[in-house]
Amino acid sequence: MSEPRSADDRLELIRQLNSLSQPQFNELLFALRPPGGVVPGTASAQGDRSKALLDWAEGPMGCGLSKLEQVLEKTRNQHLRKFSSSSEAQQIRIKLLRRLKNDINLRLETSLHKLVKIDLQMEEQRQRVGQHPQLELVPEDSLESAHSPVNRVFRPLGVPEASETLEPAQRLLTVLERSDVQGKLLILGEPGSGKTTELVALAYDLLTQGEQDEREPIPIIFELSAWKVGTSIEQWLIEQIQAIYKVPPKISRQWLKDEWVIPLLDGLDELGLENQRKCVIAINEFLDGQAYPYSVVCCRREEYEQGQIDLHELNGALYIQPLTPAQMQDYLRDLNRFSLWQNIEDSPELLELSRQPLFLTMLVVAYQGRPIGNEAELFNAYIEKQLSDPRFQGAYPPQKAPSQPKTLHYLNWLAQQMEKAGKTEYLIEEMQPSWLSPVHQGLYGLSVGLMGGLSVGLMGGLSVGLMGGLSVGLSVGLWGGLIFGLLGGLIFGPDKTIEP
Repeated sequence: MSEPRSADDRLELIRQLNSLSQPQFNELLFALRPPGGVVPGTASAQGDRSKALLDWAEGPMGCGLSKLEQVLEKTRNQHLRKFSSSSEAQQIRIKLLRRLKNDINLRLETSLHKLVKIDLQMEEQRQRVGQHPQLELVPEDSLESAHSPVNRVFRPLGVPEASETLEPAQRLLTVLERSDVQGKLLILGEPGSGKTTELVALAYDLLTQGEQDEREPIPIIFELSAWKVGTSIEQWLIEQIQAIYKVPPKISRQWLKDEWVIPLLDGLDELGLENQRKCVIAINEFLDGQAYPYSVVCCRREEYEQGQIDLHELNGALYIQPLTPAQMQDYLRDLNRFSLWQNIEDSPELLELSRQPLFLTMLVVAYQGRPIGNEAELFNAYIEKQLSDPRFQGAYPPQKAPSQPKTLHYLNWLAQQMEKAGKTEYLIEEMQPSWLSPVHQGLYGLSVGLMGGLSVGLMGGLSVGLMGGLSVGLSVGLWGGLIFGLLGGLIFGPDKTIEP
């Protein structure tokens, strides 16, 4: 019989077994040689296979946990050597981890939820992914996380006296590592409930693991709003990693093949209902038969329900519940802004809106003594407060910033262009000429044609000038470049979209 191990040791063993790719797991089985029928075949879930192997290893007829750990470590190290064999890939991994950590830190620092932590209730709704309901997450006031805006306790439904307190920074990780979840999780919630903030906090914890252990995969947040219909999720991930992080496709493709990337997929609801359904099918196809250590998808509850197609390749689903009046009162009291409660309570629309953490924190920032009774007034007050704050004047000298109406005009224009392009995050390098009006597109085409024509004309003029006189050559070259550049801009100018 195998030597006894603590619950933590067994949990770590099952986590490592679940993180193996299918080829690695098969190598492990070949080395340990359990009797036929003990471990289910490859069609079974990875968690079921891992549990069966662990039960056999520590049983009276098994190889023993020490032998299992020894062979498991050898298998993982062999895979690590294969992964690390390319110095180029290793250097890119180090740089990517640094870039991702900086991005995540910035998002956490600038999050509205950073103002003060709010205890949220999260209920497990496994039926959303075709599983049976089982668990609930409820708040625990005595816990506090440095990175997550929420504190929770893990409790089985219907057994209130039996609760398990989770470590703050590892709370979602603990849920992901459960044998029944196997790292495949759906996060649902209402607009402003904190889904993306939760995903960012999870990415931070996973990145910390990746920095400490080269064998840990790399978590990357992807915006599903950028997914193109007809593109496989794997190919799309490769394209996104190249476009955003400049990782060569051959390396990212190998990373995905070896399951060294943790895809954290945000914004499923931003695709529109029809494309959302197609994306769900593509995600299910991508995850089918894969053994990725973790895969997390975020979506608004209402849009997910309207899609009527489940992410059945995921094993768990958490729903972030709206705040209760008592939670809102505690939050305002902690900020010494309890006077706001009367304003909220007097407006049914504002009360419903404030049940989401994002809008409640916006109200705290925006409230300047005047009543706010609905969503439009809240957004107007928040925008006005942010635009008038001296800290947000950017690079403009004092008193030189554009007027609020002008700023709002261009922000509105930019938001419209981003919505048309299916983008949720503004990056100046991703702006496209197609965003311009037809008149400005024509001017842009003329400018590009003129600059190109003058450059070619200048080089040609210099070449001619060396043979027949510099002044003549430059004159001919510049005039020729000007004429042909303008003609080229007029003819080809309208079609010049620059894709990233």
